[in-house]
Amino acid sequence: MTHPALPDDGARAAALLLDLDGTLVDTTEKVEAAWRWGADRLGVPFSTLEPYVHGIPGAQALELALPGRLDEAERAALTDELLIRMSDPAAGHVRWMPGAQDLVTTLARDAADAWAIVTSGDRRLAGSSVEALGLPLPPVMVTSEDVELGKPHPEPYLRAADALGILEVDACVVVEDAPAGIAAGKAAGMRVLALATTYPASELGDANWVVGSLADVRVTVEDDAIVLRAAG
Repeated sequence: MTHPALPDDGARAAALLLDLDGTLVDTTEKVEAAWRWGADRLGVPFSTLEPYVHGIPGAQALELALPGRLDEAERAALTDELLIRMSDPAAGHVRWMPGAQDLVTTLARDAADAWAIVTSGDRRLAGSSVEALGLPLPPVMVTSEDVELGKPHPEPYLRAADALGILEVDACVVVEDAPAGIAAGKAAGMRVLALATTYPASELGDANWVVGSLADVRVTVEDDAIVLRAAG
């Protein structure tokens, strides 16, 4: 599938809704270490879980990977242990994704009321990344505790738009790195900019635009709109 480039005159948004892991921060080392532990605990190869470890809440990922293997209480207990391990500062490094620090600095300075973080992780995990990097806090952060249904369901992105007071959801642009998140944004009726940071561009489905990373995007605020253009 060929994805169009960002338009020369920019994609305009009333609000920018950002995934966290793989989009703003690189927690791959911590996330995959936790899931490898989970695979050992379950007695399955990591490859059984690997397709589901990015962009999907833990309990949903377990059910998708091992349908019927665990009951709800078992999934909840294992997910909690996975999140504890991911949140442990000693479990691995947290790094900015390319271009992410410049983006959030611009948003925090010039569009302070018009951006949100929407993550499949819980507040504990999101908080550990925020603290590790000193990431500016947006006015709205939607985590797994805030929704009944996680990505790829549209609820997380719809909840973020509602919390920001955005009535026309197609005025939002979602920034995502995972197919489940892209599906969530599109199902919410929003436009999606996908980053080929975690998955190859060929797996990024129905995104409106695909770039390598946020380093390939220039963001400005013009006439009360957030404008995304190709960098360079």
